[in-house]
Formats: sequence, structure tokens, C-alpha cells
Amino acid sequence: MLKDNGVEVAVITARDSKAVAYRMKNLGITHFYQGQADKVVAFNDLLQKLNLSADEVAYVGDDVIDLPVMTKVGFSICCCQCT
Repeated sequence: MLKDNGVEVAVITARDSKAVAYRMKNLGITHFYQGQADKVVAFNDLLQKLNLSADEVAYVGDDVIDLPVMTKVGFSICCCQCT
């Protein structure tokens, strides 16, 4: 629904999975970073590619390694018991 309304969707994950890559392709998510232990590096690359500032970004995290990015964005969300 986000993409249908002109919102760019990106995924940054520490995992490296062919299944997840396949799912991202099926969903049409072209901004997909996997194997990213330091998510800030991928996040900064994404900001540059999309010509965005960090405060224009909403971010959903599910682990402690998401905290460095979550503190930079305009709106961050963390789900409870999302593992």
C-alpha cells in the first residue's frame, strides 16, 4: 500500500537470505540491503540515492542493531516481541 501511494520502501537487514531477496523482488522493493551488520552504512547510502535527509525517514526496527539508525530518523518504530 505504501508503494501504491508513492512512498519509497527500503529494507536493511543483517541477514543474508535468498528467500528474503526473492520476497523483496516479488514485492517490488528495489532498495534492499542484506548482510548489513552496520546498518548505518546502508542507511547513509540509501539517503544519498534517494536524495533524502534523515528526518524525512520513518524506520521500523526489531533488534538492538537497529538503534543507531533509529536515533537518526524523523520517526522510528520498534515492535514488541517481533522475533
